[in-house]
Amino acid sequence: MKASVHIINKAPLSEAAILSLHNLLLTNGIHYIQMPDVQTGRFFLYTFLRLFLPYKNSGCLTFNTMPLEPYVTALHSSFEENDDVGIKKELLGEKDFFYDICHFDFIWIEKDTQFAHADIITIFENMFIEHQLETRIPVLIIDYVC
Repeated sequence: MKASVHIINKAPLSEAAILSLHNLLLTNGIHYIQMPDVQTGRFFLYTFLRLFLPYKNSGCLTFNTMPLEPYVTALHSSFEENDDVGIKKELLGEKDFFYDICHFDFIWIEKDTQFAHADIITIFENMFIEHQLETRIPVLIIDYVC
């Protein structure tokens, strides 16, 4: 499945952009969006989740300290380990983390290349592809290009 890339670097979005992104976020597969910062990305997603999308069980993999809204599950809190080595072991097979998250109907990953956990997020992204979970749900990867 071919991934799509959208760049959002200003607000407000045009009506055409909103409709295009609405369709994108309803489509199974891995989709990439570039945002200028976490605040913009979260505002965008929360708006879509509350107003436009039918998802009832959303998850987010982030290592950002900004709290998620109460209706979004923080996937990183599902890890039994707190350090990078332990998390990598869980992702790479010591515990099959992906079978535990199959109940989500929408997941997004916040990817910040300057962030210390960038390699864990890349492993997570690759495991999604390997387990073909993106064929069952939309997976949005937000790259913050601050």
